[in-house]
Amino acid sequence: MKTRYRIFGSIVEKSGVSYNSVILTTFSFDPVFFNNYYLPKLRAVNATNILVLIDADRYDEAMELIYGEDGLASNNTSLSFTPIRVKSRGNGVFHPKVALFVGESKCIALVGSGNLTCGGTSYNEEVWNAFCADSTTSAEASIINAVWQYINSLIGDDSENVKEQLKWVTAFSELMRGITESRQTILDNDEEHISLLFNEPGSSIFAQLLAAIDGVAVKKLSMLAPYYDTNGKAIATLIDTFNPEVVDCYVDNERGTLPTGLSASYLDRISFHKIKEDRTHAKILQLQSESETWVLTGSANITQAALGLDGQIVNEEASILLRAKGRVNYIKELGFEKSPIDILSIVRKGGNKTLSTSQKEVAIHSCELWEGTYRMKLNKDVDNVDICIYHLAGVPSIHHFERLTRIQELPVSLMQDAISLVLQRDSNNISNRIYILDQERIQKGCPDKVIKQLADLFGKSEGANWWNKIAGILGSVYVDEPSSSIKASAGRIVARASKDTENSNNEEESLVYAADYDKVVFKQDGYSSRINQRIFDFIFSGMRQEFEAEESDEKNTVKDVEDGKAALAEKKKRVYIVHSPSAIKAAVNYLERLDKKYIAPLKEFDSTNLIPITLDPDPYRKGYPPLPATLTHYSAILVAVALMMRVSNDNEEEKEDDVDGKIQYYALRLLNRFILTFRRSFTVSQEYRSIQLQRMQRELFAHSLILLAHFSWDVWKLTVTVLNLCDSFAPDHPETLQQAVSAFENEIKEDYMSLNSTTLASIHRLLAMFKADGGMCEVNSVTSAPEKFIYYNRKVGYLICDSVKRGIGKVPYYGHIITPALKEGQIEKVYMPEKIRVIPADLFNS
Repeated sequence: MKTRYRIFGSIVEKSGVSYNSVILTTFSFDPVFFNNYYLPKLRAVNATNILVLIDADRYDEAMELIYGEDGLASNNTSLSFTPIRVKSRGNGVFHPKVALFVGESKCIALVGSGNLTCGGTSYNEEVWNAFCADSTTSAEASIINAVWQYINSLIGDDSENVKEQLKWVTAFSELMRGITESRQTILDNDEEHISLLFNEPGSSIFAQLLAAIDGVAVKKLSMLAPYYDTNGKAIATLIDTFNPEVVDCYVDNERGTLPTGLSASYLDRISFHKIKEDRTHAKILQLQSESETWVLTGSANITQAALGLDGQIVNEEASILLRAKGRVNYIKELGFEKSPIDILSIVRKGGNKTLSTSQKEVAIHSCELWEGTYRMKLNKDVDNVDICIYHLAGVPSIHHFERLTRIQELPVSLMQDAISLVLQRDSNNISNRIYILDQERIQKGCPDKVIKQLADLFGKSEGANWWNKIAGILGSVYVDEPSSSIKASAGRIVARASKDTENSNNEEESLVYAADYDKVVFKQDGYSSRINQRIFDFIFSGMRQEFEAEESDEKNTVKDVEDGKAALAEKKKRVYIVHSPSAIKAAVNYLERLDKKYIAPLKEFDSTNLIPITLDPDPYRKGYPPLPATLTHYSAILVAVALMMRVSNDNEEEKEDDVDGKIQYYALRLLNRFILTFRRSFTVSQEYRSIQLQRMQRELFAHSLILLAHFSWDVWKLTVTVLNLCDSFAPDHPETLQQAVSAFENEIKEDYMSLNSTTLASIHRLLAMFKADGGMCEVNSVTSAPEKFIYYNRKVGYLICDSVKRGIGKVPYYGHIITPALKEGQIEKVYMPEKIRVIPADLFNS
């Protein structure tokens, strides 16, 4: 059973499933490696709700590394995951290595020995247990429930944001809700036993182990771990308790700690073995009787603190206890090789490994923005102190407080774009540095599909300009059909995770540069998203590198990550902003492919209901195809149009085949399609007009107007487009519309010299017209309206109508509708009521 896995690659990514929520726990934490290795892989499975629980002291080290005076985040960028500072409940260290992946159709729990570091993922020898459930009746669902309950027990009351994120785990996964509703947390039958053991107040891992194997006559005791008590007390307790005939102890005499302080009476009973594998970090405790084998694997070393033998200092640990029939040597089956060693002959160099711990005067447990209030939680009250606040892409600000209480509210005026803070006195830090959990930033990771689609419209980068924001959007859209998913089940295993050079070529890494990771949205199909990203690079950057050179750079970057030097090895490519005619052709072709895939399959208007039939909410209507695109896809098309404009404007002398005309055609058609989709999907519920989404709505409104302002338009089409933008995004909220218009005004002050001045003036006129109730008036009879006019329908918005005629039957009038959402020259006949609201010709023509 010698099996080596890259845990995230082999078990999670290749399961062919999306996981919207991921919770990870770790002792050591490498933020550089996490950003460059884990985050891309988590995005590859579409995870957005990501929580990382970190030992308090290691958290403090990571925050200093990121946000300290010489930190990696020199511009104080925000994180796209939620780091949580956790103290052990038993005065020891927070040491569990647990992962929970929650999707709509599958959930996976991992319990093992590896930290969220380069070593824990690549070159250390680790052991992991994996449990998978695709239904509430799956055998392993009980262990997934146990892991979920354990994680919840670790989360205190320090953060409302974190509690909200935990609610999302079950709220957006019916499967996980069903699993957690069960009270079952142990898998136990005649064939096997599996349970999660962890130290908790009043019950240690050792006590739980004794209860589980009560009455078993242990014949052989085997232990493998990097760290033992130097006095050997944990080993002595195990031998005294089980009194085995044979005792094997596997040690790493190069990097671990050894039980050299054991008395001779114990040493004579133990056979010591040196582990041949380099960098062993696995932990295995194995007990064999005549008829069965019990094995404990996870985070717990063979120490008093890990097993909970010492009531004074107990680590937070998590391990899996497994029982199998017969005598099974898991240590051998997992491939660990050994050689004899004389424990008494070893000369220890440098003594035991010691870990740094925080020695600050004050501990900040959390600081967060929740429902408009900034709240900081401390371990005690403190007097005469300064708060040094680090802001997004700005210099820190320092504010003096005569007194801070354990739960301290902070003025919102001080916290604009705040990222982290630390307490100081006389310019010296007297506390740990804490990352500020901002409700607005965290809400972007909500697995709610509606909110996620809106969030994806604008990428994930803070403070980026329009052209940077579109990178993440365009990179997330499929052009090519995705290849068939690799179907693999992550069955229950005790799997060895290590660097596997023999099979390394079969593993496909998903990787981006550290500077880009926060902007790119990855999809599950790596091939398709890579195609999109290359097209984007080719169009947007105009780089003159061959794709083969890109492959070489990617491989070099993978090596950098494995060496733990990803942040330092990032290479700056020289970019040539020269767009050739082939680039323009590729740009237009790309736009046409997007249109063909996402727009062309849509049917047009239902003339009876006056709505696009593919957006009809009634699922029982027959003969209507489902909507083939989400708002994310429409926004990517909109962005693609903007990119085409950028390319076209840079190549006035080299354009051919009426590029501008094609761009303008697609721009208007696709933008109006987008407005219709947004209108039908999102304005029906006030729930989505929350504070977290208003900013995104304003940006979408502003960018849509900017796109229109690049061209000269037919006045009829421009009028209905702008009025529908206003009506769709802020129909009943004049203050929201004013904010959106202000966002537009601010945007055009920056870098939009290529805007069409005539169109820009028309847009301002139309915005004023909408504020005046659209400039519309009631017409008592449709036959008295002008031959061509714009009228308002509450379901669709503003429409251009031509040639009203008298009909027959219950609806005596019909007109021909012309709207930019239809294909050029396509006219749809719709029935009309006698009384309508129209824009008078004199106002419209002014």
